[in-house]
Amino acid sequence: MRASWPPGSKSTASALLAGLVLLLVPSAAAAQVHTVIPTECSPYMLFQSYGFYFSHRRAKQPGPFTRIMCCAQAALDKLSAEELALMPTHLAPSYSVNPTNGDGYLPYNKPVAIMDWMARTDIQEEFVLVIDVDMIIRSPLLPQELGVRPGFATSAYFSYLEGTHNELAERHLPGVEPRQDTLAGPVGRRADMVGGLYLAHTEDMRRIAPLWLKYTEDVRMDPRAWELTGEQGLKQGDKPWISEMFGYSFAAARLDIWHNSSYEIMLYPGYTPTEPLPKVIHYGLTWNVSTAMNYTFNKHWNFKFDMLACPPWEMG
Repeated sequence: MRASWPPGSKSTASALLAGLVLLLVPSAAAAQVHTVIPTECSPYMLFQSYGFYFSHRRAKQPGPFTRIMCCAQAALDKLSAEELALMPTHLAPSYSVNPTNGDGYLPYNKPVAIMDWMARTDIQEEFVLVIDVDMIIRSPLLPQELGVRPGFATSAYFSYLEGTHNELAERHLPGVEPRQDTLAGPVGRRADMVGGLYLAHTEDMRRIAPLWLKYTEDVRMDPRAWELTGEQGLKQGDKPWISEMFGYSFAAARLDIWHNSSYEIMLYPGYTPTEPLPKVIHYGLTWNVSTAMNYTFNKHWNFKFDMLACPPWEMG
């Protein structure tokens, strides 16, 4: 059975947070995009999930929202009713340890989350936005504005995905013809240099998800991936953390689904923006918030932060 917190400070906090978000619910008009964030069952994911959910409503992103939580039973049993009720939530199985190869790698949960959600949900929206939990939306991501259509998606550009245009792509995508455009990387690439967020036609995402898992497994198990992905600091025998990004990119390329990879759609805090201002902020790096106050923020410093508990908080 799931744990349930008695009435008290946590219940009050969750009620206040839920009420605040309801004030920001956008109009149902043009609700054609279903936004999902793949997460796991942990306090670390909870505060990021709520931050994203709040931004989704504040930006008036059209369409419904779902948090997909990949949870092992032991972790699920520790969740309170308040934590589950904070936002629309779909529960999916945990793939943190891959049962087919024994590889422990949390990002396996991303394609598995999408596969499970799409298999067990009657999705009415024409488009799906899959976006990382450590991001916030500043302004709406609209398919028509971004040119999204069947066979053509939009995403954020990641310059370090060198394996899209070297031997790694040749090894895993031998039948894919090199691209002759620069919409999402250099001429000659076999896959797009994209990640973080994917706005795609719903049926395209349904086709991508199983291959996303397959290619993630393939790159993780590739003995030469450590030197070909572009990830820094790896040595022979290491498995790249960014394998899941290649899993998505290779899956899309295999299905002849390509991207307009906007250089302006996403930015890290602290970077100097240009016009137009980014639609998404990605809190993936340490941010020096204030030099004068000597205050910095990094999501990894807050693994134990329980946003529904009263202070003092344990961060860790």
